[in-house]
Amino acid sequence: MLLTNEQLAQMKRQLQVRRDELRVLIKDELSAAGHDHLVGQVHDSGDESTMELLSGLDIGLAEIDARELADIEAALDRMGQGRYGECIDCGEAVAVARLQSQPAASRCISCQEKFELESVSETPRL
Repeated sequence: MLLTNEQLAQMKRQLQVRRDELRVLIKDELSAAGHDHLVGQVHDSGDESTMELLSGLDIGLAEIDARELADIEAALDRMGQGRYGECIDCGEAVAVARLQSQPAASRCISCQEKFELESVSETPRL
C-alpha cells in the first residue's frame, strides 16, 4: 500500500473535518445530558425516570463519539509519525480502499476481524 501524497492529504483533511464535527457533537451531547429545560418541571417519578433515560442516551452517544474521536486522533498521530496505513497489530499495509472508506482504520481487514472476534468472546453474557 503506497498512498500518494494527494491521497494522504485528502485523508488528513477528512479526518480533521470529522474531528472538528465530533468535538461539536460531543459538546452538544454532554450539554443535552443536563436537560436544563426540564429543571423545575419534574413532577413525579415517571418524569424523573424519563429525564434519567434521556440523560443516559445523550451520555451514551457522547461515549460513542468520543471513541471515534480517539480513533481519529490516533490516525492523525500515525500520519505525523509516518506510520499511517500500517496495521497496528501485524505491521502489514492497510488496503487503500479500506482507508478511503474508514480513514481512521488502524488494522488491516484480517487483524480487524480477529480483533472483533476476540472482543465478542470477551464480552460477558447474561
